[in-house]
Formats: sequence, structure tokens, C-alpha cells
Amino acid sequence: MHYLFRFSCLCIAFFAVFTGTSQSYAVEFKDDQAAADFISESRNAILDIKKIGRSTSMYNVYANALKEHELVDLFNSSNVLQYEKNRKVYTREIPNDENYGSQWPLPLIQAEKVWDLVEHGKTYDDREIVIAILDDSYQITHPDLINNIWTNNAEIPNDGIDNDQNGYIDDYYGLHVDTRNDEHPLGSHGTKVAGIIGAEGNNTIGIAGVNWKIKLMIVSGANNTVDIIEGYNYVLEQRKLYNETNGEEGAFVVATNFSAGISEVFGSEFPMWCGMYDKLGEHGIVSVTAVDNANYDVDVLGDMPTTCQSEFLITTTSTTRFDNKAMFSAFGQTNVDLGAPGDDTFSTTNGDGYAEFTGTSAATPHVAGAIGLLYAANCPLLIETALTDPVAATRITKEAILNSVEPLSGLSGRTASGGRLDLFNAMTALAEICAGTLSSREQLAFSSIGPNPVIDNILLEYDFKNFKDHDLSIYNSIGQLIYKEKVTPSLFTTSEVQIDASTLIQGMYILTFSDGDNQINWKFFKN
Repeated sequence: MHYLFRFSCLCIAFFAVFTGTSQSYAVEFKDDQAAADFISESRNAILDIKKIGRSTSMYNVYANALKEHELVDLFNSSNVLQYEKNRKVYTREIPNDENYGSQWPLPLIQAEKVWDLVEHGKTYDDREIVIAILDDSYQITHPDLINNIWTNNAEIPNDGIDNDQNGYIDDYYGLHVDTRNDEHPLGSHGTKVAGIIGAEGNNTIGIAGVNWKIKLMIVSGANNTVDIIEGYNYVLEQRKLYNETNGEEGAFVVATNFSAGISEVFGSEFPMWCGMYDKLGEHGIVSVTAVDNANYDVDVLGDMPTTCQSEFLITTTSTTRFDNKAMFSAFGQTNVDLGAPGDDTFSTTNGDGYAEFTGTSAATPHVAGAIGLLYAANCPLLIETALTDPVAATRITKEAILNSVEPLSGLSGRTASGGRLDLFNAMTALAEICAGTLSSREQLAFSSIGPNPVIDNILLEYDFKNFKDHDLSIYNSIGQLIYKEKVTPSLFTTSEVQIDASTLIQGMYILTFSDGDNQINWKFFKN
């Protein structure tokens, strides 16, 4: 107790400042007195320290960002038993939802690989991610949806007052555009769409959405063009308010989903409807829509809203589990962007149930859900851009989706991208953008490597612009290859490799690191 008291006093007196360049380490000391002595001897390097558990001598130590040899010097103390870098871990599980086995689209678009990389439903800095759904009707009390339904917390439910003065009374659970409140009609179509985007995952029941935890902004009654415009405007006002108040009010809506339309008409006939997609995009929202469930070329015959000419719109056709274009789904090399699984999918439905869901209406929410998941990645650049330049953020996410599709012969010449949604590829494309630390001329660089001279291990950390496997080789002083391995970089975390150099004999070596197109080298000495 004496040591603990003394240690806490040191913390209060000395460790008050954090910086953005700190790194956290788990450190085990001989005892609490040794921890206090370590603090005293390392004042210039340590920013903060916190005890791990009540009955251990282990601490979470925050230090200035250090190179490997500096790190070795810092913890080369008689007071320290062992230490390790504090690193984020990711789950490696598929959801335990009882009907997940029926959801063939999610493994196909590689959602399982992405779920290990994200904080479900939140940005890296804990902002609540929202996807808005415009549809006819829903069961928002479905047990697999209810926890993920967005609420307008500026509104007091059921008090008959427009508390937030947005023109709607009691729009707590979103908006029904006809009744101008949140009394949503009970219906299956919207319920199914909502389940694909955001059925609660890993809760042992039902299914998993593309996003296990997300907030779904429900807009019902979108049955005609005027109601659609009003519904989109409701969504827009919530995001505008969020932007204007730096997140204090409104909602961080990043995407909308609309799985309906009008067959064989062109966007030029609907300037106000089409214009909403530009307005939404200007404030940071990508809109995703479904093409018609009929086998024709929309470039020739038209379709709404598929033929709206907005850079912030993604239009989606349907594919099968065999990666063919679904027979009854429209296409168009100019106006249809990509395909997504929509044939014989499985989702939530009325009566707390689950059912098959087929058509472009089922394909579209896979894409809208993918956008929400991109924002859940550990990518500060995307979130900072969304707050300071929302247009640029919409372009980043749209390009990540469309430039990373899985090419399909059945979609070549029938969609603009020629492929089907691949969520892991999209996340990889985003990671390459988010890396952002390399100059425009650099493609590969060591961010940290050492120590030099080497005693036992080499720790290599690196930055890259293109996500691909890298070749690591070590040559001796006469050019003989003595070590080689293939390295796969990490997404959204520091990519690092630890090499056991304990068996190397004394002398000089050259380590080369290559992605096939670019190579970097490091000369080191083994003691």
C-alpha cells in the first residue's frame, strides 16, 4: 500500500500531458517501488503510466514515439522484467446468429474478413454511423433490428410537440412522410432491406447485417416522387445539422438506400428528384439505388433513379450465388455501376421472422451497408475529410467501392465497373488511401527498423501505398541469400515484421524489402 500511494502521488505530480506522438507499452516491473524508481529515472521519455490490475506489478506506460534502439535503451533497466508494445487486436469470428448459414452473400463479398478490421457501428473516434433507408414500411420492433434503429434525440417521443422545430412532431424513430411523425406502417419490404444493412450481428438470433451495429434512420411512405424528395430532404437536414454543429446535433448519415423506382423513364424528366443526390453528396452522403427487376438496357430505355446524372449516386443490379447477373435485373454500361448479391438472399421480415428476399432491392442494401462499414475502419483521414470536406469523403468511399469490384464476365459491358461488390477489396482500397504517410513519389518505406547492431531480433515497421505481399530477403557480405520470407501487410494498423537474427554469425548484412515494383534496403551489423 505504501508503494501504491507513493506511485499515485508521482502520477499526479508529473504525468499530465498526452501528445499525438505517444506509444503505449505493457511493462512488468519487479515491484511497485521499481515502477516508481523507473519513473524517476525516465522523466523525459514517459508521458503517463497506469497500473494494470490491482495485484500485479504490470503497468501501461505511455512514452514518446521512439525508434527501436531508443525503445531498447528506455526499457533496459534493472527495474523492468519485460515489456511489449500495446497493440490493437481484432476478433476472428463469424457471427453466432442462428441463420447465418443461409446468408451466402456475406462470405461471397468477403464481409467476414472485414468484420475483423472494424469497430462495428462507430468511427475510430466513436462517432455513431448512420445509414438512412427510404422505403414503404417496416417493423422497427423486430428483435434483430430494434437495437440498431436510429433515434432523434432532439425530439421527446410522443409528447405531441415539435421539440427540435424541424417541422415534424414526434419524429423520434425517423419519419413517415405522410403522417409527418414516426408511426411507420407495418410492412415487409423495408424490414428486409433494413436487415441486410444492419440486422444486429453476433447476438445468437436470426441473421447478421453487413453492419452488426449501425444506426438505421427509418423513412417510410416513400411511395411517390414528392414523398421521396421530402424523405431525402429529411435525411439531408439531419446531416447538415451534424456538420454545422460539429456533431453536437443531427446525425452522421453517410449513405442512403432506396430500393424502388420507375421503369423506362429518364432522369431528365425528374430534375428535382435527381437534384437531391447532388445535395446529399455535397454534405457527405452517398446514395445507393436499385435498378429495375427486368432484363433490359436502361441506357436505351431509361430507369429512375438509375439514370440520374449525379456523381454521388451508386446504382446496383443483382447477381446470383454463382456470380452471374440475375436473369431479371436491368443493366447498362453507362448508368448501372455494379452488381451485388440479390438472388435468393435471406433477411428479416414481419412478425419477428426471417425469409428469402430476391431482387435488386436485396442487392442494393449490400452496397449501402458496405459504405457504412468503410466509415467504421480505423481511418482518421476519412473521418477528418468527412468533417472538413464532405464532398471529398463521398468520393473516397464511392471510388473505394467501384474501383475494387470482383470482375465478372456477365457484368462486363453491362455495368460501368464490370464487376460485383467485394467488401474486402474496397476496404483494402480505403486502407491504401488512409495510409497517406508516403510522399507522392514513394511507394514503400521503412517507418522504423532496428536495432543496429543486431543482437537477437530485428523489428521492421513499414509504410506502403499498394496493398500486396512483400518479399523480405537478407544477404550476407558476399551477396549470398541466407533468409527469405513473404510478408502480408496489415490494414489500418502498423505493418511490422519481427525477424529472429539470433542464429546469424557476426558480420555485415543487407536486408532488402520489395513489393515487386519497388525495393528498399537496410545495412546492419550482427554482434
